Amino acid sequence: MGAGGSRFESEHPDQRKERLKIYLMRHGSFENPDRIFPGHAAGYHLTDLGKKQVLKTAKLLEHAGIRKIYCSPIERTIETAKILAEKLGLNKNAIIVDPALIEINLPKLAGKPMTEFNVSAYAKDNLSRENGESMEDAGKRILEVLKKIVKEDKNALVVSHSDPIIGAVALIKSDRSANKRGLIDKGCFFIIDTAQKPWEVKYVRV
Repeated sequence: MGAGGSRFESEHPDQRKERLKIYLMRHGSFENPDRIFPGHAAGYHLTDLGKKQVLKTAKLLEHAGIRKIYCSPIERTIETAKILAEKLGLNKNAIIVDPALIEINLPKLAGKPMTEFNVSAYAKDNLSRENGESMEDAGKRILEVLKKIVKEDKNALVVSHSDPIIGAVALIKSDRSANKRGLIDKGCFFIIDTAQKPWEVKYVRV
């Protein structure tokens, strides 16, 4: 996504407040020379640019007190999580692969050019199940993971994909229109302050 794509508020992490925070991050840039929507397919690895993006994010989060990293089972998110864990001084047991964090399920679009990827076609609530998930459906999966993390009461980093993340942020903000206008750049993240009621969400562009 382009640097000007996000309309969410931007802010760097504030490490001074001692409260539970969750960092909800999109994976780094990945190899996709044919510009298709990969969906759940394997074989899409981080590029050198993607690795640099992740390292830059790790630098920003080095004092965030992150104890665990949750990630999608897709390679580009696992690779992102491994780089983060190494740079944040966490061992491999701190990485938890959670299927609920997987990319949005759009079987009819998987493998097709991104030019056919029309947000409005699946952002609607009445999307038929045979076509796949809506962004709201995908966001609900992410939100359940975040609620589980809150119960554990440890700062955590969650690595997922653009559409599920935007769906979750829209639910947290109680703003369904965010599904249609929100973007999150690769390697960037949201800070979710769970001490606020409702949760406070701020975007950090890396």
